[in-house]
Amino acid sequence: MGGRATDSTWQWALDHGLRLGCVGSTDDHLGYPGAWGEGLAAVLAEELTREAILAAIRARRCYAVSGDRIEIDFALNGAPMGSELPATDVREIAVSVRGWDEISMVELVRKGEPIARAFGRQRPPLDPWPGRMRCRVRYGWGPWATLAMPRTCDWRLRLSLSGGSIRHVVPAWQAGPYEERRRDRVLARGERSCEWQSFTARAQAFAEDPTKAMLFEFDGPASAVVRLEVIEPAPRLIERTLGELARNSAAEFTGPFTSENVQIERLVAPASYEASLEVTDERTGADWYYVRVTQANGQMAWSSPIWVG
Repeated sequence: MGGRATDSTWQWALDHGLRLGCVGSTDDHLGYPGAWGEGLAAVLAEELTREAILAAIRARRCYAVSGDRIEIDFALNGAPMGSELPATDVREIAVSVRGWDEISMVELVRKGEPIARAFGRQRPPLDPWPGRMRCRVRYGWGPWATLAMPRTCDWRLRLSLSGGSIRHVVPAWQAGPYEERRRDRVLARGERSCEWQSFTARAQAFAEDPTKAMLFEFDGPASAVVRLEVIEPAPRLIERTLGELARNSAAEFTGPFTSENVQIERLVAPASYEASLEVTDERTGADWYYVRVTQANGQMAWSSPIWVG
């Protein structure tokens, strides 16, 4: 890609009175729809049908995320993102955000300027135990292509949870490297376990990130046990309680140094991955508002605006 002009940006269009919603995407995803890290469109549809999805996009009930599937609920005087409201002197604004990492900042932006901020907690108390926790299993790395050691690694992994339940499973798979015969695929998924196949490489990795990930939401006591089995490329096992993973990450190499590595990152508690704002903005004249979210891992989200007047 080359340079970009300011007058081709979404912010410039909003500043000049255009009423545009917001989505994220690339022009091709390297042939990989839904690729993590290249921009994704979130659509707040009433049901999972083509008609409902298109209706939501046309109504601007949509927003952009960079990769992690951050959830945004944004309303002004009860109207959702994308709405155009008549002039009013009192704007009751409610924002609720759920991320997949610690939320560094949620910003309410009015006409390009942040007017309120909220934050996730960096070190929330774990007593009482919060129950639900979010987790990222990351795998890849491996030999350096620049040292004439490139290779593509095939993975098969199984995660199980004893004494609790797996509430959500979200792939975070990137587009590169491109491999015609290889596929990232969830093989089996249930309330207690998830098994998947994948592949990673340093050569041709998107944004030079030689890793992929699976994201999980767990529900269980601190004594519940997470068991991560690496079936390929080499048998390995990581076994920890939720309480242990809330304090420390865990990692294993699949062979001697320079071999690929798998990591269960430190768990994220609801007080860290959730944040909310309630703002009463009293003023006259026409305005527009949107929400911007930044996570500690650099992932971001931008809501479509709400216009007043």
